[in-house]
Amino acid sequence: FFQRTVPYPMLMTFDAPNSTATCTRRERSNTPLQALTLWNDPVFFDCARTLGRKLMGEPTIEARLDQAFETCLARPPTPAERTRLRQLYDDQTRLTAEEPASAKSILGLEADAALPADPIAQAAVVAAVRTLMNLDEFITRD
Repeated sequence: FFQRTVPYPMLMTFDAPNSTATCTRRERSNTPLQALTLWNDPVFFDCARTLGRKLMGEPTIEARLDQAFETCLARPPTPAERTRLRQLYDDQTRLTAEEPASAKSILGLEADAALPADPIAQAAVVAAVRTLMNLDEFITRD
């Protein structure tokens, strides 16, 4: 639902054009506020959770991370990117394993909700997806 008088704040952060006039070309911008929006806006967090849940159907961690990369950036990762993404995943797995309650928070589950089959792995995948969604390449595709 879109109101012309009160546009969604995220649209203003990403320099959405005025909805009452024709816009032939949008200006490109990249500000710290956009990165904060991508990192903290509930809409993007829910997108990352949903993609993370979907990726858990992949058979291996490498397949999950490759699929996440291709879904977010529309290209396969380079070997260096694959290595860095795997390191991020491993770090997030370790941190979540140290604090298991954080998995429920990352996955957006209520305190009394049942956990998925592998909540720590799924939370690490969600963290990796959130990171991919915050890359400049995700924000400003050519």
